[in-house]
Order: sequence, then C-alpha cells, then structure tokens
Amino acid sequence: MKRLLILIFAITLISCESEEQKIKKAENTVKSFVSNLQFDNYDKLFSFYPDFKRIETYWKLNSIIITSSNINPDESITIIGSSNNRQVLFELQRQNNQYLITNSKGLSSDYNSNIYKFCKKIGCIGTSEYDADISNICKDNKYKFEKLVNDLKTRIESRTVLENHTLTKSYGTLSGDITIKNYSRFTIPGHVYKIYVKYLNSKDEVIFTSNQSLSNFQSIPYNQSKTIHIFENNVKGFRKVDIQLSLTTSNFIEKIIAENVEGSNCKYSNNL
Repeated sequence: MKRLLILIFAITLISCESEEQKIKKAENTVKSFVSNLQFDNYDKLFSFYPDFKRIETYWKLNSIIITSSNINPDESITIIGSSNNRQVLFELQRQNNQYLITNSKGLSSDYNSNIYKFCKKIGCIGTSEYDADISNICKDNKYKFEKLVNDLKTRIESRTVLENHTLTKSYGTLSGDITIKNYSRFTIPGHVYKIYVKYLNSKDEVIFTSNQSLSNFQSIPYNQSKTIHIFENNVKGFRKVDIQLSLTTSNFIEKIIAENVEGSNCKYSNNL
C-alpha cells in the first residue's frame, strides 16, 4: 500500500509539472551533455544520451546556444541550438523522472563528408539522417568507399604514361623533353603527384630513377599531354626511358566520387 501511494504521489508530481518545467529539465540535460562532450567523458555522455555510443566520430562542441525548445504531441521534447556555427538538434524522452536524449542531428562528423555523400548518392541513406544512423551507415560502407578510391587511384596512375621523348646523349649527359599523357577520365590537380623518370638499359633494367615535376606544379587535364625537360649526368648504359606517376594524396579522388558517383539500393553503378 505504501509503495502504491509513493507511486501515485510521483505520478501526480510529474503530471503537475508545467511545460516550462519540462523544457527546463530537457534543456539542462542537453547542456550537461554538451559540457562533457569536449572532454570525452563517456560515462556521463552515455548517461545523458545512451545511444551516443553508436556515433563513431563526432564534433566536440564547446557550448550550445538553445534557439528553440518544443514539446511534441507524444510528450517528447525537441531542442534546437547552435554551437561553433553548427546547428544541432536533440530529441528527448522522459525516463524515470528525467529527460534523456534519444536522437540527434548535427553531432556526427560523418555528416556531409565525402563518404556520407557517397552513401547518400548510392541510396544507403534515407530521409531521417539521425547521427547514429549516419555513423553506422558510413561505417558499414567504409570498405566499399575506400576500395573505390584505391581503384580510381590505381587507374589514374596506370593510365598516365609516356607519350614520346626527344632524349639524346652527348658527352656523358642526357637531355631533351619527355611528354606524358593522362589517358584516365579525370584531371590530376597540381601538388598531388610525383613523376618518376626511369632510365633503363638494353635489358629493360632500371639504371636509376629521377624525380621530376611540371613547372609551377601544373594540373594534368584528362586526355591531355604535358612536357618535362630533362638534363642528367652520368647516364652510362642508358638505352630506354619510362615514367611512373605516383599520387601523393587521394583527397581529390574522394571529392570526385562524392560529386559524381551513381547507384541505387546501396549499390554502386560502376559509372566512374
């Protein structure tokens, strides 16, 4: 009987709470969560937002300015705020006389990233776009995305080849021009590649290799050629020349994929 009376008393207190009091409690939960976020205080973070453990990477908000708080028909509360010029949304539900965060938007650093755009364009991400869902989808498709990045990187490197050269030997030196051509479908930006010139003997063995670059680190447009002037000493045994283009970063490839990939039902259509 005593327990029943306590329960009835607790329910009465909850039902007597004003909307303002409910919103205040929910806002305090959000503020407490954000204040612990920058310190990665996971015990506290999980106590305010149990599903936060499903978010792989996130923005460390320093503070939050709450711009709106609303009670929904199902008694959940939606809070919208801004932090570090970033808009965030929290949805909260009452549990055991306190408000806990059940969903969020704007915390996941995967949002609007290249892998996010990849997942979005091939149909893996729907319309809800809650942080935990985005994080899980990006994690599940990370291998697929990275494999496509590596495939395109290999294709660009292998399809940028020696077109012709005018190298001649004279008094122990080697000079002339080397023309390379980009037969891939993509423009190679400046500052993202190195060009290695391989000097071969009559057995196609590499005598030595030199690292060359285009003047002013020019980009190499797709299906176009660029010319490098060569001058080398000590080229005894030289008979042939070849080149190897090596990409030093794949960031531009990730952007190409994010902007141009096609697919449906979470399957890539092999359009790149």
